[in-house]
Order: sequence, then structure tokens, then C-alpha cells
Amino acid sequence: MRLTRRKILGLGAVSVAAGLLSGCESLEQRFTQEALPADALPPALPVRSPAMRLLNRVAYGPRPGDVARVASIGVAAYVEEQLAPEALAEEPVLALRLGTLADMLDPDTGLLFDEDDKRLVAALRQSATLRAVYSRRQLQERMVEFWTNHFNIYAFKGQGPQLKVMDDGETIRTHALGKFRDLMGASARSAAMLSYLDN
Repeated sequence: MRLTRRKILGLGAVSVAAGLLSGCESLEQRFTQEALPADALPPALPVRSPAMRLLNRVAYGPRPGDVARVASIGVAAYVEEQLAPEALAEEPVLALRLGTLADMLDPDTGLLFDEDDKRLVAALRQSATLRAVYSRRQLQERMVEFWTNHFNIYAFKGQGPQLKVMDDGETIRTHALGKFRDLMGASARSAAMLSYLDN
């Protein structure tokens, strides 16, 4: 039997993974079998549904229950909800997981400059990932990521790690859904940006 891309893709990622992990059959044997019955494959996600499109664009993709929720309240209501993140209560698991990083990422403690640079940057990255996964404020987190990339600061220049922690909370996160003029002004006056630009 000749293997074609269409045949390989038709078997689906589930059968490929099963073939690679089972150890009972070679990959060639798995590919040359007939296609799996329809009930053995995972159900297809409604990729073209308005709820799915919205969650892929506004959020980091759908979390369990998100598609049904957006479908029930409507796309416009979900967007309005996301534009007022302060009204959205966060999941308790997010606070619990971020709590382990709180001492390191709290700019008010005055202990930022005692922390190891690599640990600070790793904690900042970890907090961004945790928020992307667990936060109900998905649009805010997407915009924080966007503006962080736009107003890029090399974290390991000088006191960059410490200043970047403050910049993330006081500049980017505060103005992520606000006016661009306010964000640009705050970034221009940010200690992290001034240090990065050697001003």
C-alpha cells in the first residue's frame, strides 16, 4: 500500500500517537491499516462556530466549558465581559498558583534587588503562563502579552529583571486595555524602559 499525505492525515493524530506509544505495532503497520471506525476518533471541535473563532482570537483558545458559555451568553456579551476585567472574579486555582510567586514578584516588598536575576525572569514568565491558562481575564492577558512584546525590554541588561517586574505590573498590566497614549507615556517614563534605553 502506498502511503500518501491524505492517508496519513486521515488516520488522525490519535492513531499516530497510539501507534508510537503502544509498542505493539510498528509505525508502518499502523499507517497501512484501514482507517479507524468513526466512533474511535475524538469528536471534531466546532472550529467554524462564532464562539470558537472568538475564543481563538480574544482568548488563548477555549478552556473546558468556554464554548458552551459563549454560545449561551452570546459573542457580544462575552466581549463586553472581557473589556471589564476588574469585574471578573479570578479562579481560586490561579491565586493559589500565583501565591507561590508572590513574594518574588511583589514590587512593594523592596526585596526584588535581593533576588537572583534568572529566578526573577523565570518567575515572571511562569506567572504569564499561569495567567494565560487559568485567568478568566483572557483578553487582558492577551493584550498584556501583546504590549509586553511591543514595548520590548531586554530583561538581563543592568537591573532589568527587577525593573521589568515593576514595569509589568505598573505600566503594561495597568494600561493594557486603556488608551495607547496613556500606555506609551507610562512606558516612556518607566524606570525599566529608561534604563534599557540608557537614559
